[in-house]
Amino acid sequence: MRDFTVPLRQQLSSGPVLRVMGCCTPLGARVAEQAGFEAVWFSGFELATANCVPDASVLTMTDHLSALRAITYSINVPVIADSDSGFGGLNNVIHMVKEYERFGVAAVCIEDKLFPKTNSLAGKEHPLIAKKEFAAKIRAAVHTRLSKNFLIIARLESFIAGMRVEDAIERACSYVDAGADALLVHSKAQDSREIKAFCNSFTLSTPVLIVPTTYSKVSLSEIQELSPKIRGVIYANYGIRSTIFALQKVCSDILQRQSAASVEESVCTLSEGF
Repeated sequence: MRDFTVPLRQQLSSGPVLRVMGCCTPLGARVAEQAGFEAVWFSGFELATANCVPDASVLTMTDHLSALRAITYSINVPVIADSDSGFGGLNNVIHMVKEYERFGVAAVCIEDKLFPKTNSLAGKEHPLIAKKEFAAKIRAAVHTRLSKNFLIIARLESFIAGMRVEDAIERACSYVDAGADALLVHSKAQDSREIKAFCNSFTLSTPVLIVPTTYSKVSLSEIQELSPKIRGVIYANYGIRSTIFALQKVCSDILQRQSAASVEESVCTLSEGF
């Protein structure tokens, strides 16, 4: 099995901010790699949407792993796996880490919400798991992995749940103490104010990753100026959203114009597909 975990750890600790593209298929991952992204984010939302089910812990770890296997075989950049809330309790997390590491995933990201979870940008209620209970999940994941280069990323949902920055900082310190290699700080604000508040108050050197979906107008250069603690930017759901948009347009155009010729200029060539 190819091992890309070492460069991922190195990229998160030094050099330019890591640019990570969301995907749920080998094709999406390869296109992202060819475009120049340094890593891909295996998105739970994208996988659920591609299977036409809610992003609410409907798909199992086995469903995720089946898709992940094909992706890790198809690309030469690290895969960061969105692992929701760990698919259950401590035993589920332990089993997940064993399997994901075995199949060449570079990092798993576990969020501190109750299982089953709801997509962070959908609905209003997002109950969080107790801080000590989630720290135990992180600790179990760290103790289970075979290589220290298989990264355990703790995802903070404090802002999603409507909590203040103090809660996010308290949880972050607890998760780092449990062994988390990096933190993903999530926010559904329309700007980066919550991210900035967190970075200004967080005193540890642990790398921070962000997901600028609701504050998409913030550029990469602005993110770099926001805080040196931010080491990765994940464009988590644009792969599946662009796929849906393109399919809707092609299907509609062919039916409306009664000919496939009308869409030839907006699709790739057969040779490119081959």
